[in-house]
Amino acid sequence: MNRMKVITAFGGALLSVLVCASAAQAQATRTWVSGVGDDANPCSRTAPCKTFAGAISKTAAGGEINTLDPGGFGTVTITKAITIANDGAGTAGLLSSGTNAVNVNAGATDRVVLRGLTINGANTGINGIVFNTGASLDIQNVVISNVTNYGILVQPSTAGKLHVSNTTVENSGSGTTGGGMLLRPTGSGSVSASLDNVSLVSNVLGLRAENSVAGTGSINVAVANSEAGNNTYSGFVIAQTAGSGGVLFNIDRSRAVNNGIGLNLSGPGAVLRVSNSMITGNGIGVNTATTNIVSYGNNHVDDNTSPGAAMPVIPQK
Repeated sequence: MNRMKVITAFGGALLSVLVCASAAQAQATRTWVSGVGDDANPCSRTAPCKTFAGAISKTAAGGEINTLDPGGFGTVTITKAITIANDGAGTAGLLSSGTNAVNVNAGATDRVVLRGLTINGANTGINGIVFNTGASLDIQNVVISNVTNYGILVQPSTAGKLHVSNTTVENSGSGTTGGGMLLRPTGSGSVSASLDNVSLVSNVLGLRAENSVAGTGSINVAVANSEAGNNTYSGFVIAQTAGSGGVLFNIDRSRAVNNGIGLNLSGPGAVLRVSNSMITGNGIGVNTATTNIVSYGNNHVDDNTSPGAAMPVIPQK
């Protein structure tokens, strides 16, 4: 009787190993989705899946999901290093009515890349992309619109890196809250972010970088060749609301145009440096209660209803 139990237990363990090995072998480095695919397929090029969520379970960590043709590929939660890419196949849409389009809950060393996607919240979606955990998130050639909270929400509790390029966030936020992008680490988390050729237009606000409430994390942001325009409230907001973490924000060759406030700075631990940029057509050009906003002396602050605070010029070395 005992011998039979041992044999049965050994057989069960062997079967479990074989099943796990089979599942691992089923994951491919590159998988495919199609507007006419099926999630029951293996997600190969000749038998593609229908959704990103269906493909991600069949894609190995560090692998890539590609689009074969235009389609709506559903919302997705990412828990590992992966690239989701649409490189010229037409619209790769994520319709996120009533929910977030992309949740990034990856591992501490995982890099996630999102490229060529179109996210539409249909005026009921909550956030476009939420970065909770992971080593880094790279957003390229993405369009996000019509979400009720933020197009891009970055709130890591550990160190996270963000790069956004050639991306537009528009018509996002609701009432007096939300907008294009919020960088707000939680606890001791920190954010290092670079933005290049990013448009934040016609939102409640453009970009807000804020240390967490009672948090110790820091934020370091560099924005270049970008625009915050036609936002109801502020174009760029740099705030230290609580905690000991500082916020360092650098803007170069960019525009804050036709917003309620062009540049809005608050908190003793927040520092804003501005160079080669234009602040024009805003209700208030520069709003700050601190002296931690400085200019390199080559900006254009013109035609705002109120110019607001002056920006001290950094002496050239």
